[in-house]
Amino acid sequence: LSWHSRGTLVAFSLQSRGTQASISRHLSGILKALSSHSRGTQATFSRHSSGILKALSWHSSGSLKALLWHSSGTIVALSRHSRTTQAAFSRHSRGTQAAFSRHSRDTQAAFSKHSRGTQAAFSKHSRATQMASSRHSRATQALFSWHSRHTLVALT
Repeated sequence: LSWHSRGTLVAFSLQSRGTQASISRHLSGILKALSSHSRGTQATFSRHSSGILKALSWHSSGSLKALLWHSSGTIVALSRHSRTTQAAFSRHSRGTQAAFSRHSRDTQAAFSKHSRGTQAAFSKHSRATQMASSRHSRATQALFSWHSRHTLVALT
């Protein structure tokens, strides 16, 4: 019994130490795996977050560049539009002034022709009227003179 019980105790003790060593190895493996996983997760997260930051930085600089290009393009387009509008207005204004000047000269020339024509016609009419009046007056005087002579002759 004593040998058996000592052997049982030794066997139990050996088995217990083996189980403890096995549990200890298992636990240290788990801890190592967790540590590696944690470091890998941290590294992955770090890479992921730096990638996000880089992507955000590129996006933001790209957005700023796009905004700058857009605004400078808008300013250039507005400047071109303004110059074109001013040039078109200037051409229109010069054309309008030239047309008005031509119209004014044509109107003055027409009025001058009309005025000269009216004066010439009035002058002709006036001379013709004076000549007709003069002829009428001479004829009237001649008729009156003839009538007076015949009246005097008839009376005497």
